Amino acid sequence: MVHLMLDLETFSSEDHAAIRSIGSCLFDPKTGDLGDAVELNGLMPGPGTFHLGVDLAASKSPGHIDPRTVDWWLKQSGAARQALVSLQKAPLETALNAWECWVHGISIKNYPILLWSNGPLFDERVLRQAFERNAIRFPIHYRESRCFRTIVGEAKNRGFSWKHHDEPGATVKHDALNDCFRQAEAVIEAYKFLGLR
Repeated sequence: MVHLMLDLETFSSEDHAAIRSIGSCLFDPKTGDLGDAVELNGLMPGPGTFHLGVDLAASKSPGHIDPRTVDWWLKQSGAARQALVSLQKAPLETALNAWECWVHGISIKNYPILLWSNGPLFDERVLRQAFERNAIRFPIHYRESRCFRTIVGEAKNRGFSWKHHDEPGATVKHDALNDCFRQAEAVIEAYKFLGLR
């Protein structure tokens, strides 16, 4: 079983939101491995992370842009805005194909992929909508969706308390890949707390 965390940065909160960046990381909630450290039966599955910005101006069907969300972005830290601006970018259709190829490179080894996100009703739904708009087949079956909020919430109901402790300046909030790592670490700790390892 391969666990994959997904996080998007978007310019809207609608289902058909314009995606500004896609971040993903592999993780193993039983061993605690993250990113490139994840192994499948002793074999590395390939790059353990994916992070790519979207060039909305070059995209054929970029999606919905909400001025309130753009205004929210303008109020975020300089580090968050700089991370978004400096990220390598591609048109949406290219970014989606790149993510699909990355996932396919993992799943071709015949390992089922569980797709985690901070709510499948947003990140995963927005990504699926973008795939549909661009007539690209989504590479992960809907039955494999998992919710970060559900498992962490269940652990909290039983007394779990966890806070990610970054070194000052080490990570940037509202950066898709950094958020993936934080969320994956929380799932790993929740698994440990709930005795699921």
